[in-house]
Amino acid sequence: MGKLNKKLILNQKGISANFGQRMWASESLYSSALFGYSIKLVKTVNMLKDLGFKSGQSILLKNDYDKARKLVELEKNSDKKTYIIKITKKEFQVLKKAMLFYYREYKEIPNLAREQYIVSLVITFETFINDSIRNILTQIPDTLKSSKSSLSDEEIIGLTKPETMNLLIDKKMRDLTYGPINSGLDYLSKVLNIHTNYPNLLTELGRVRNCIVHNNGLVDKDLSKIGKKRYRIGIKIKISESELKHGKDLFKQLRDNIQSQIETKFRGSQARK
Repeated sequence: MGKLNKKLILNQKGISANFGQRMWASESLYSSALFGYSIKLVKTVNMLKDLGFKSGQSILLKNDYDKARKLVELEKNSDKKTYIIKITKKEFQVLKKAMLFYYREYKEIPNLAREQYIVSLVITFETFINDSIRNILTQIPDTLKSSKSSLSDEEIIGLTKPETMNLLIDKKMRDLTYGPINSGLDYLSKVLNIHTNYPNLLTELGRVRNCIVHNNGLVDKDLSKIGKKRYRIGIKIKISESELKHGKDLFKQLRDNIQSQIETKFRGSQARK
């Protein structure tokens, strides 16, 4: 048992590190998407100003706009050649319509980026939980004794013990994967005595993720049960920067709590062996 626990803890450190790497990658992609959006919007605003429209920079955070504007100016003042293209009045009108279309479409990018960020955060957290459970079940198969077998007689006949254990673990993980976001946390608590007090925000984020992925970003019946006015069935979900921050902080806190309990629990049992 001691040797298994040592391997369990080593695996768990890798699982935790993977969580950190995925969180960093998600945040980097989100930041890049926002800044790329800023650059595109500045260029579009400049084009619209040249075509006679007023500046639309107020829809951007001033700091982001200023940084993007400076980059656009640097690019404009580089050694690139400038060409003048003559167009007809009709073509001019078409160009204005096209630029206005892009201007309106670009304004949707921040919310789309926040949607993808939320989806990535939820998936990263669920992966950490499921990998942690699989690690414990694989290294200490006796923990499966507390669960009823989900294999039929036909499936068990002819299997060796390792094959049976792997199949049991696979079925258990499938059950948890297709459950709500708190399924893994409840399993950790009830079966493995690793407890976490998670807030309603966790359930909310899980349901928001489901709506984004499976319902085109529209509020469904499950999310409407949260009780917030903005979660009316059929309404497009809008995610704020503060909600992103709360979600990111929550997932990190839960990871740290669970990681600490797993290392303490199984390092302690190893020391007693």
